[in-house]
Amino acid sequence: MPRSNEENTRKPGRPRKLTRDRIIRAAIEVLEFEGFGALTMRALAQRLGVNHATLYNYIGHIEDIESEALQTLTARVPIPSIERPESLRQQLIEHLRAVLELQLQHPHMVHAPVGSPTWRTHMKITDRVLRALTADGRDLIGAAIAYNTLIALMATSAERSRSTRNAMTLPKGAQFFEVERQAILALPEEESALIRKPLLEPLPPGTPFDSLDAVLSFLIDRLLPGLQ
Repeated sequence: MPRSNEENTRKPGRPRKLTRDRIIRAAIEVLEFEGFGALTMRALAQRLGVNHATLYNYIGHIEDIESEALQTLTARVPIPSIERPESLRQQLIEHLRAVLELQLQHPHMVHAPVGSPTWRTHMKITDRVLRALTADGRDLIGAAIAYNTLIALMATSAERSRSTRNAMTLPKGAQFFEVERQAILALPEEESALIRKPLLEPLPPGTPFDSLDAVLSFLIDRLLPGLQ
């Protein structure tokens, strides 16, 4: 379990020697616990347990630290590329799964302010993904809309997982939407007559919605038809 904000924040005192790695790890903690608008010299100094003036001996600009922290985080996310031997479809699914995992661990990433280092990192990743998705001549606007739709699904899935604490930890083979399906079926019939109609019977194994990968594959077929 991650430590609480209070547990991670050390009181200023005689600090241990600061290293670049330690500063980056502390920056990631600030981003994780307080949000991507909270990373300042003072917030970082508090996390490290030093006077903020001390940090100027190690850091030129806080934006540089945020960029390095983001590089550390996004290194976990594979970027689809036509240079890789795997199919673009499989690469995209792996990419989206990694984005989901990152969102689960660092929920503030999806709400980065426009123009911020985090937002610029998003744009760099999006540009690289779109280069791969349009390498076969696919329409750029359509690919961009499709990719952003899939990313939005990952953000929503991560948010629901944090709120229900079990949406993404169902037993292997369980239906991806089973938690929501059961909740809908529990609604009064007069409030959900139409939406409950296709949910009255459980989906048999092997249908297009019995796993996250199956859901993503189904959506990719429709949003990005013909993708390898």
